[in-house]
Parts: sequence; C-alpha cells; structure tokens
Amino acid sequence: VAEGIGQGVVQQKISIVARGRNLGSAAVYTSADKLVLQRDELMMQLITILAGAAGEELYFGQFSTGVEGDLDRASKLARSMVVSYGMSDVFGPVSLGEKAGEVFLGRDIQSLSNVSPVQQELVEGEVRRIVGGCMEIAQRVIRQNANSMEELIVTLIERETLSGVALEAMLSS
Repeated sequence: VAEGIGQGVVQQKISIVARGRNLGSAAVYTSADKLVLQRDELMMQLITILAGAAGEELYFGQFSTGVEGDLDRASKLARSMVVSYGMSDVFGPVSLGEKAGEVFLGRDIQSLSNVSPVQQELVEGEVRRIVGGCMEIAQRVIRQNANSMEELIVTLIERETLSGVALEAMLSS
C-alpha cells in the first residue's frame, strides 16, 4: 500500500508471525528521517498504518484482534493531527487542550480537560473521519493491486516472513 500511494519508503520486512501484541507486521521506513512532517506526509503514514486492517476487512469481511495495534497507532496519530498540529478541517490551525509537562521518555501528553464535551465529541468525530478516509484509500489501493496482493498473501502463508531480496523482488513485480 505504501508503494501504491507513492510514499517514499523502504520496506524492510513483512511478516504474518505474531510478535508480542502485534499479530503480524510490516517494517516500513522512510528514506530520510524527518523531524518536521506536513499533513500530506502524515496522511500517507496513516494510510500505510491502516493497510493491514484494510486488507483484513476486504479479504475476510471483518477485523480480527490483530488490528488492535494498527488502529491504536492510527487513532493516536489522527488525534495528534487534530488537537496538536492544527491539521483539522473542522478546527483549523489551532492547538486544543493544554500540554502537560514532559513525561517519561520525553513524550508529552495533550489534555483535553479544558475543552468542552461538545468539542471533545467533535474531536473524536474528526479523528474517526480522518481514520475512516485513510482506511478507504488503503482499501482502494489494495483493490487496484489485487493480483499482486493475492500473490503476496499466498507467499506469506507459505513462508510467514519476507525480507531482503525476496521482499524486494515481490514488491517490484
């Protein structure tokens, strides 16, 4: 999906083997580490994060518990776009809530305690809209590349993990 949307990434590994709470994974790295990202780049990240969930819904007609981590990451990123980065069509270029001080590992927490319940509902609606839109795009890319996806699925079922030259060959075909 990352390649289908033109995201400049390097695929390192795709696996259907469970590791911790993740029941499958794709190690995707951008070709350059960037500290400042634009809205379009974050939307591409969301689409890529949601690719596994989109594939499950398309191929199985429902989600499994394996998408928990992907949905959590996507929701957190979309929420940050809305409340911290001013990247919301509904709220515009504002930061909502109060930032707490630095916490463990240098992460900061955005608190919506000073935001009205109505605005909190609007935030959650905007997060759902962003994530839902990205899910639709991921599904469209998967449908447009159905033959390649079928081949990838069959190969992953046989081998469980693809990386290096084998993965590169699969993605270039």
